[in-house]
Amino acid sequence: IVEALLQLLHSGIFVAVVTAAGYPGKPDRYAARFKGLLQKMKERQTSKEVYERFYCVGGECNYLFRIKEGYTMEQVPLEQWQSELMRSWRTEDIDRLLTLADENLRAACARHRLDVQFLRKERAVGCYPTQAGVRIAYETLEDVALTLQDL
Repeated sequence: IVEALLQLLHSGIFVAVVTAAGYPGKPDRYAARFKGLLQKMKERQTSKEVYERFYCVGGECNYLFRIKEGYTMEQVPLEQWQSELMRSWRTEDIDRLLTLADENLRAACARHRLDVQFLRKERAVGCYPTQAGVRIAYETLEDVALTLQDL
């Protein structure tokens, strides 16, 4: 996949990898995830023009990271990428929405009798199986997501 990503970047295409992993203020955690890509860029002395086309959107789209000089990663400040509307959201409103989402997520998981743990972050709620290695059926996850989407 590293070669495919490099081909896209060299051909002028911007690439953004989206992950639910949220490590605010910890670009090294994302750099570890892209170690192979960063190493290959360093070996080939990939130009700034090329590596600046790569982004990682993390934490349910709450954080943006990019490659910087030295082939490491840095967090992009919110004011550089969030829309004016997003920056206007009040913390109280976000908390109220997350509380509503959390309550409905718990109800949807209970309805499906899912053995999950719940997680609440600064701007996201989620769940994951209690037992490592257990997979939840796609259709079940889709039903839970659609239930929350209708809030």
